[in-house]
Amino acid sequence: MPISKIRGPESNVPEHDYKKILSALSKKLSIDVDINMKSLDEYLEKEVWKPSLDMLERLGKSNSYCRKLSYDVLNLMPFVPGLAVFIIREKASSEEDENKIAGFIKEEGFSIIKIKRLNSEKINVAARYLRGGNWGKASSVHDGGGPVIAIVTRDPNPINPDEKLLKKIPYLDNERIITTKHKIREFYFEQILHSTDSSRQAVHYLELLMPEVLEELSNNIIE
Repeated sequence: MPISKIRGPESNVPEHDYKKILSALSKKLSIDVDINMKSLDEYLEKEVWKPSLDMLERLGKSNSYCRKLSYDVLNLMPFVPGLAVFIIREKASSEEDENKIAGFIKEEGFSIIKIKRLNSEKINVAARYLRGGNWGKASSVHDGGGPVIAIVTRDPNPINPDEKLLKKIPYLDNERIITTKHKIREFYFEQILHSTDSSRQAVHYLELLMPEVLEELSNNIIE
């Protein structure tokens, strides 16, 4: 479907009249932009205000326009079958927990390519651009804190997710990612682990956090 034909979510009783609000704001700020999804997206991109890919994916669960935008970006990413990135969050970032979580991941059938403790610059990048920029509140009992350690893995035998799971996670391309993450979270009783949902999304994570690993994987890329 052409992106110009995709419309945002519709409601008989919208929470706010966003078109009216944005029209008023554009006049007040002297911003010359048509108030429709396509024009607003182009304007946000021009001003470098466009949401991150992760945020577009999250918004895409309930918004067909954002879903199409994120699909278009992901489809341009190189494809490395079975690639996945797990992010250990602050509450489980000790060396003991790092080794324990890596062990869990290997037991589930993943090969570990590299484990990297992120420096302050990469932590800021991950916190801003990954997981939709939402890492919860540090005061929350169930919050695992911000991103600290990245574990790059590859599954030699990815499991195709069923339709029920794909309805919840449209971009998922390996069910083992979800089962592994859930087992580790249940062990810790906290949201201490985040992961990519697809191999193309994993490539995006590596572009931002570990481009040197992506270069090492270049021979495995399927265009």
